[in-house]
Amino acid sequence: MRKTITIIFVIICLISCTHQGSEVRQLVIIDSLLAQEQTDSALYLIEHFNPSSLDEDLSAYYLLLLTQSRYKAYKPIQSDSIINLAIDYYESAGDDDKLARCYYYKGGILCDLKRDKEALDYLKKAEMLLKHSDNYALQHNIYLFISLINGDFQEMELALSYAKKALECSEHTRKEEHLVWDYENLFLLYDNIAKRDSCMFYVNKCIKLIESVSANPPSLRASLWGNLGVAYASIDPDKAEEFLEKSISIAPKDNIYGQLADISLKKGDTLKAKRLLLEGLSISESLSSKAKITRLLGSIEQESGHYRQASEWMRQAQQLKDSLTRQQREDNIRAQQIAFDREVGQKEADQQLMNALLACGIILFGSATTFWYLRQRARKAREKASEQLQTASEQLESAYQELAATQDDLSSASKELKSMARQLKSTSKKMDKLEQERREQRQEQRSQGKTLENGHRLYTELLSGGNMLKWQRKDATDFIAYYRQTNPDFAELADRNYGKLTPNQTVYLILKHLGMADDDIIPVMGITPGAFRTMCSRITQKD
Repeated sequence: MRKTITIIFVIICLISCTHQGSEVRQLVIIDSLLAQEQTDSALYLIEHFNPSSLDEDLSAYYLLLLTQSRYKAYKPIQSDSIINLAIDYYESAGDDDKLARCYYYKGGILCDLKRDKEALDYLKKAEMLLKHSDNYALQHNIYLFISLINGDFQEMELALSYAKKALECSEHTRKEEHLVWDYENLFLLYDNIAKRDSCMFYVNKCIKLIESVSANPPSLRASLWGNLGVAYASIDPDKAEEFLEKSISIAPKDNIYGQLADISLKKGDTLKAKRLLLEGLSISESLSSKAKITRLLGSIEQESGHYRQASEWMRQAQQLKDSLTRQQREDNIRAQQIAFDREVGQKEADQQLMNALLACGIILFGSATTFWYLRQRARKAREKASEQLQTASEQLESAYQELAATQDDLSSASKELKSMARQLKSTSKKMDKLEQERREQRQEQRSQGKTLENGHRLYTELLSGGNMLKWQRKDATDFIAYYRQTNPDFAELADRNYGKLTPNQTVYLILKHLGMADDDIIPVMGITPGAFRTMCSRITQKD
């Protein structure tokens, strides 16, 4: 009823605006409805809006609002062509706020189209544009989106960082719907890294506000109940099962079936677990979920003595795991974000250099202007003195005094110019030093980027079952550098407890930190048991 009244009121306003020929007012009203979460009303009005007479600026605004209305109403958008037109305009017009909105919705569209890496680029661009903005609602959506993408790719440190930024924005706006999303994201991230107290802290906050999202699409409510079930699985299986079944009753999802199957297995109901897993597999589109489900089905069949079926499920699980590993290698989003931030930093450094050059130019211009002014002043003084000499001899003494004063001014100006020249020379030296430092910084950044990229590749290979037999010495140092970068707590502990270690000794400590047993580490490092014992003994002596 409330939405109907809103639509009728807005239609009356739009009719009035039309008679006055004001398309701007119509678009502003639609924008206002979107800001107030009146998405259905905004979508109805924008889809009945006639854009044929709009100029270039209003056309871009119309395309942005059309995309925004459809996206917020969860209408499928199969192409980014419409929002691209708005982006082309706002990139040239210099409207950062609307351009950031365009980048955000393009990122959302690309993510829906399974083009996560491209989506992340546009979300980072939007983040940079709003760096000093107070548009907390849009900043929240951008931070939450970046956090979710990093979480999907298991970049937990980045995911948590952006999740906390999103929560800070929600605490500014006090939108309960946003707070629920943030609490849900945070308890899932903390659950993923086994921080139980932090996880339950946000679980309890989420439960208190869950009814505030009652007007959202069923898929969001299903996701909330499902994720709460996941959080409760290890502490209260019965409550977890209740939440998970609520989720499935609203909108079935493969991971929820898998979680219910785990609970059934713990209760000893193998048949129910198998049925749930098969149902989840039938609707799954995720390589990660499919790999987990098929591996669990293989374990169930093996325990039941059905070795042939178990072997087939395990084979499928391994194929899915290999595909997932290849995909993760290709989608190195941490390196992508590091490169983006470095590029932004470089642009800021270049801008600082340009500002310094501009300042030098202003100083030079000021010096030249001062010199010209003093020359003109001296010329006029001499002309005046000449005229005074011609007109009256009694004024001769006065003319001499004025000329002397002018000469004093010239002497002072000469000293000032010499001082300025020294300043310019000093500034030039500083600029040369800045340029040298900038070149060295670029070279260091490129070298560090290659080291981290190679280290990440070697880290991924080891986790996928690889070994160090073909490693060069640089590979070991790159692997260590990457792990120290991504695990600063480990690096600090190793430096404090062991001091200086050889590359092999450090690699051994990393593998132990990753949870590997000594019997598994020996073939991974490709050394003999005797050499392995010697290495361990030397490490123990440093402890």
